[in-house]
Amino acid sequence: MVTKRELINRFVKLYVKPINIIMKKLNYSQRIQFETELFKNINNEKAFIRVSFLPKQISEVGINGQKETSFEHIAIILQGPIDNKDEFTYETVKMYLQYYPKVKVIVSTWKDTGEAIIEKFEKLQNVKVILNEYPRVNGIGNINYQLKTSLSGVLYAREHGVRYIWKTRTDQRFYNPFALNELIGTYQTEKLSFLGAVTNSHVNRLFHISDFMVFGEVKDIEVYFSCPFDLTDTSISKHYRLNQESISKEMLEYFKWTEECENNLDLTFEYKLSESPMKYANPEMLLSYNYYKMKSLENHNSEWDLKDEYQDFLNNYVVIVDADILGLYWDKYDHQAIQQTYFERKGKLDHARWVSIRRNCISDS
Repeated sequence: MVTKRELINRFVKLYVKPINIIMKKLNYSQRIQFETELFKNINNEKAFIRVSFLPKQISEVGINGQKETSFEHIAIILQGPIDNKDEFTYETVKMYLQYYPKVKVIVSTWKDTGEAIIEKFEKLQNVKVILNEYPRVNGIGNINYQLKTSLSGVLYAREHGVRYIWKTRTDQRFYNPFALNELIGTYQTEKLSFLGAVTNSHVNRLFHISDFMVFGEVKDIEVYFSCPFDLTDTSISKHYRLNQESISKEMLEYFKWTEECENNLDLTFEYKLSESPMKYANPEMLLSYNYYKMKSLENHNSEWDLKDEYQDFLNNYVVIVDADILGLYWDKYDHQAIQQTYFERKGKLDHARWVSIRRNCISDS
């Protein structure tokens, strides 16, 4: 039986065929005008439509970079497999080099990357390609892959005198030419800047803060990615981990509670939680919680439970910068993860909610 989703996909593919034929005959500005008119004529009675067009190649951006500023003390790490579709990773590196004079770019990828691809990157000035061996075990959510490629890039940066690191992914691009300036301007000493207003940054899922992007001093970034490898058999799925027979009653209550809190505009906690959720955590939670434990050894209150620790983490160890401010584009999942409006991300952690949570905590103290 054909599902409604499949019928929609078939119709869209048939509908766009003549449109794509026309598009190939237009230049860049004409294509944008043509696509804009298409969207304007869609009759959506329940929502306004906002469209953005992002050039695939740096040659179409038309920005010459910041001549009066030097970023030589900063390294941008792109970790993960090279995204060769439309030369996405390569064009991203070229874009950063043009935006940020003298910035160091480190592409930390895998040993089976083709030689021709590596040579292409290394012909660019201030670019280093690091080839990594695959971990023996992936870990939950491929966390060990991220740890391996990220940490090797961080250690290389540290050895070459870099002070600050902006860690990103090979399949993500930050289009705002002042994104790095924003991170530097909002940076707070001894804190890490994380990405807000994305699908995997949550208010009520404890320590569930996006690991896509991290900015901060080398020493702190190194601690963050020094999280121990997760040796869990990756054949164990998330659904199995949530099976009633495999987890405690407390854990079931925790997951039920987080679901109920998703659209709640208040940060409210109804009962005391132990560290049990971390035993069933995903990569974001494992990285954040391990970092918090490592950094808060001297200041930690032994009477706190997981909720108190999370509040302390948000107050004293984190800066949240929204994805749309930095111009994030994610070349995965059809870009769905970052197209949420304020109304679709009620339970998500963004800059405004982070500020609100911290202000409420300060006013109550």
